[in-house]
Amino acid sequence: MSDNNIFSDLLKIERNKIVNMFENLAENADADTQRALGQFFMEGELRDFEKSVKWFKIAAESGDIDAKYELASYYLDRYDVNEEEGMKYLQQIADQGDPWAMVKAGRYYIDCAEEEKGIECFRKAAEMGDAYAQERMALHYAKDAKEAAKWCIKAAENDRINAQFELGTMYYEGTNGLEKDPVKAESWFNKAALNGDSDAEDVLELMHKETADENELKKLMHNHGYVDQDSI
Repeated sequence: MSDNNIFSDLLKIERNKIVNMFENLAENADADTQRALGQFFMEGELRDFEKSVKWFKIAAESGDIDAKYELASYYLDRYDVNEEEGMKYLQQIADQGDPWAMVKAGRYYIDCAEEEKGIECFRKAAEMGDAYAQERMALHYAKDAKEAAKWCIKAAENDRINAQFELGTMYYEGTNGLEKDPVKAESWFNKAALNGDSDAEDVLELMHKETADENELKKLMHNHGYVDQDSI
C-alpha cells in the first residue's frame, strides 16, 4: 500500500471520528445545530440521506420551520418522493403561521395536475394573507367573478402589480360586481405603472388623450402582459 493511500485512509478515520463527535454533541444541542448537521449530511462530502433526514426530523420536533421545509423539499422535490410525508410538514409549517408553505403545496399539486388540491392550498394561503396567493386566486382560481374581485382587491392593496392592473380594468369597465369608476380605475393603473408595469403606463397615456379610442383602450387592458413581479 502506498503512503498516499495510508494517509487517505487515516484522514477518513479521523474525519469519521470528528463527525461522530459532532453527532454526539448535537444530541443535546439546539435546533439550529441539528438542522446544520442535517444539511451537512444532505450536501457534504459524507452525504448520507438517512442521517440527514434523522437530524432534520430531530430539529423539526423542536418546531424548527427551516428543518420542516428541508423535509418537505426532500419528500416532494428531491430524492425520496413521499407526498404524504411532504405535505405533512408543509401543513405543520402553515399551522405555525407561514402561508408560503401552502403556496409551495399549491404549486406542487398544480404541477402534478391535481388542480383542485392546488387551488385549495392557494385559497388557504390567500386567507392567511399571502399576497402572491391572493393574486393567483384573483387571476386564475376564483370560483366566480365576485370572488375574483375580492381577491384582486386584497392582492392589489398588498402591492401585487398584476392585481392592480386587473383591478383598474374592473373599475374602468364596471365588471365583477364592482361599480364603474374611472377615477378608481386610473388610481390603480397609476399604482401598477409606478411599480413597473409598462402596459399600465400605456393605458394611462391613452386615457389622458382627449380623443382616446375606447376600443384601443379596452384592447390594451385585455392584452395585459403578465408581470413577473418576483423577478423585478
